[in-house]
Amino acid sequence: MSTMQLPDFLVIGAEKSGTTWLKHNLNEHPEVFVPSKKELNFFDKDEHYDQGLSYYASFFEQADGNVKKGELTPGYLHTPEKSAARIYELFPQIKLIAILRDPVERAWSNFLMHKADGRTDASFADIISQNHSIVTKGYYYQQLLPYLNRFPSENIMILNYDRLKSEPAALLKQIFSFIGVDDNFVPTQSKKVIFSARKAKYPVLNKTLSIVGHVSRSLGFAGKFRGAKRKLRQWVKKNNTVTAPKEAMSESDRRALNNLYREDLDQLSGLVGKDFSNWI
Repeated sequence: MSTMQLPDFLVIGAEKSGTTWLKHNLNEHPEVFVPSKKELNFFDKDEHYDQGLSYYASFFEQADGNVKKGELTPGYLHTPEKSAARIYELFPQIKLIAILRDPVERAWSNFLMHKADGRTDASFADIISQNHSIVTKGYYYQQLLPYLNRFPSENIMILNYDRLKSEPAALLKQIFSFIGVDDNFVPTQSKKVIFSARKAKYPVLNKTLSIVGHVSRSLGFAGKFRGAKRKLRQWVKKNNTVTAPKEAMSESDRRALNNLYREDLDQLSGLVGKDFSNWI
């Protein structure tokens, strides 16, 4: 294990909370190494975890031994019991970063992405009533508790997505200091806006790709074609996506989500000592 290049920090989430933006900025820092692949999904996906630590280390083998190494996988926050236990077993002193976004806005953004990718035809109201994963990913107290019960509190940094938008340079400085690199470095990507909404030029193309993926998983072929499917999805995303004005959430849907998240946010505030009441 000591001869392997392994991470010093992990960004565990949340999904739709600026982790792609953060990856670009971390990648610019001369004292930081992050793999070219954003989401390694090592700890939350059994098919990756079962390949062992040497497989995981292969993503960091190009790193200079003197830099801080890390990776960003939002799935770690959204599979807390499994991921927290696995991470702690291997790296009990690792630094963890979680960026939390207003769960109502996060769910809406996630829903719009699913629509753009052809992954759902349901209304947002139906998604809420079904307690879809789009909704459950916003229960931050439930997701952070397994981490806070295992790792030293000083090794967990919990950040607010609102600050990422209002004070990106200050937030990056805080992150750089936390992981132990020069916090005076200012990436060129730090002021770039990457929060625009998007939609498919040809929705049927995304829908067809989603159906093919579902069928291949049902027939047990997903593993054989994972690489080809990922490349095809990337090509479709690049060539079948345009920016679009962000749709507005209905007030009834907003009220429903506020009611769902209120207790979890109250518990989260008590757990981490930060006030999140402005989100609802």
